[in-house]
Amino acid sequence: MPVHILLVVAVLVFVFVAIGLFIQGAGNGKAKASDTPYRKCSHLMSAAEQRFFAALREADDDTHWLFTKVRMADLVTTVRGLDKSARQTAFNKIKAKHADFVLCDPQTLVPVLVVELDDASHNAKSRRQRDDFVDRVYQAAELPILHVKAKASYDIAELSRAIERLLSIARQLVIDQHAQSQGLERPDSGVGWLRSGRGAKPPTRIAGIDEKATK
Repeated sequence: MPVHILLVVAVLVFVFVAIGLFIQGAGNGKAKASDTPYRKCSHLMSAAEQRFFAALREADDDTHWLFTKVRMADLVTTVRGLDKSARQTAFNKIKAKHADFVLCDPQTLVPVLVVELDDASHNAKSRRQRDDFVDRVYQAAELPILHVKAKASYDIAELSRAIERLLSIARQLVIDQHAQSQGLERPDSGVGWLRSGRGAKPPTRIAGIDEKATK
């Protein structure tokens, strides 16, 4: 067989093999893509959430570390003493829920305040029921929650006051619980705590919350 014919045959064989490998590779690529049908989200937060995030940081004046989209199950847990079935049932009610924003102590990362941004969807009956359940969970866990209606802009001073008001309540609650666990009693004045007729002050730092024992 002439040499030029052999060269033509070799070229054709090479082309067919290359085409076959390309088709096989493309097929494998499609199969692999179907196993992981995901893509990166364009943003972690919506435009409305980003506006509020900036306002919340300014209102808090970077006093705390601010986190977003935190799992509820990472903020609260079930109480001790539940059997396995009751514990799983309670966990199932919170496992798919998350908090919009959470303020944490910058040194201990103890959560001190949950902040929910309520848009129009929160007006729906099912969402109101969900919000009521979430509020009761945080109340039982003694973790304060602040609801803020979504707006185009926010009054930073008003937001700051709302944050400080709830944090002040939380601080006093921690102090009261600690004092009571130490056998202290409130005097008739209702200010401070007493032990054996003498003034006594709980530690000024408890669970990552700073507060003086007396007003």
